[in-house]
Amino acid sequence: MKLNKIKSYINKNNLSKITAWKLFDCIDSTNNYLLDEAKKNAKSGIICIAEQQTKGRGQYNRTWLSPKGSNIYLSLLWQFSQKNTDPSGLSLSIAIAVIHALKKYGIKKDLHVKWPNDILFKNKKLAGILIETCQNTRQVPQIIIGIGLNINMPKEILKKLNDQATDIKTITNSQNPIIPESESCELIRNPLTGLLINEILSTLSLFESQQLKPFLQEWYRHDALLNKKITLKTEKKLIHGTVLGITDKGKLILKTENGKTKYLASGSIKR
Repeated sequence: MKLNKIKSYINKNNLSKITAWKLFDCIDSTNNYLLDEAKKNAKSGIICIAEQQTKGRGQYNRTWLSPKGSNIYLSLLWQFSQKNTDPSGLSLSIAIAVIHALKKYGIKKDLHVKWPNDILFKNKKLAGILIETCQNTRQVPQIIIGIGLNINMPKEILKKLNDQATDIKTITNSQNPIIPESESCELIRNPLTGLLINEILSTLSLFESQQLKPFLQEWYRHDALLNKKITLKTEKKLIHGTVLGITDKGKLILKTENGKTKYLASGSIKR
């Protein structure tokens, strides 16, 4: 990817928040790299981008397939200026930032968010978010925000995923194409990477001042699970119920089969 092209999609105010760019041809994980940097008291605002990840990770250490030159693998090291900022619900806010970036790119319909950290297109996984925290020696918590966005995933990998995932090329070539089929993956990734970074940085500023509240209405508009029956897997058990929404702290509101209402901070969703 071309850094100057990426930067052209980021406004000046947000560009000023970026303290360093780290671009790698191949790395184990962009999140892992920034976790190591955070332990060394690195400054907030480092962007890490890789062409390939050998140990890409999703939620609960699930493997995130990361073939070379096919997708966007991006992480940001961030520290809120207010030390008492509550990060609850941050992954949901970042999900809305990803939705904004995709819409500005030209994908206007059929985008949904799946609690707590997935972006879907027509019920197929398009992007995932992994947020991790790190305490450095100054005892100031830092946050690593990782984004994986499928751009041109090899067809054999999509088949391996049992047709549960999709990518930008498939989406844009399926109807009146936004991107001509002959256009390279490179020309898709540069603008989308810039748009993602710009939306994430703008979202972080709003989240610090107002938490999840400004994003709730849009979350409900794109919620893939609202009023749906699901099975949620926690560390200890499976919970069956109907999704009623989310709280202003990002917890899932689930009405269980016995009529009780539960508020859940984490878990893996099965539909």
